[in-house]
Amino acid sequence: MQAIPVDANIKIQRGCSKTYELKFTLSNAPIDITGWTIIFMAKVDLTDPDSSAVISKFYHTADFLDATNGKMLIQLTMDDTKIENGNYYYAIKFETNSDPIDGGIIFQGRMTILNSVIQG
Repeated sequence: MQAIPVDANIKIQRGCSKTYELKFTLSNAPIDITGWTIIFMAKVDLTDPDSSAVISKFYHTADFLDATNGKMLIQLTMDDTKIENGNYYYAIKFETNSDPIDGGIIFQGRMTILNSVIQG
């Protein structure tokens, strides 16, 4: 995996879907992410509790593109992005299936929701 967390700002048109592919690797070899949980969360303020997140998505093995080869998609739907235009804090976190559970933030940054020309 890359040195984590990676700071990356993203922009999304309001009411549009967006998909990001994640690939988990170590020394360029894929990591089997079977049994892991991947979480995408966006909040108005960093101190907001998780229950107040404007977007909260949890992905499990059945949702992954190719768990054995460390591939999965973060899929934000049109409904997810129908939130007020503006800047939010977001993070993507992983939790392994090891005992004890290991985890960490993969990506973090600002998510900007932009108005689009077509409103409907």
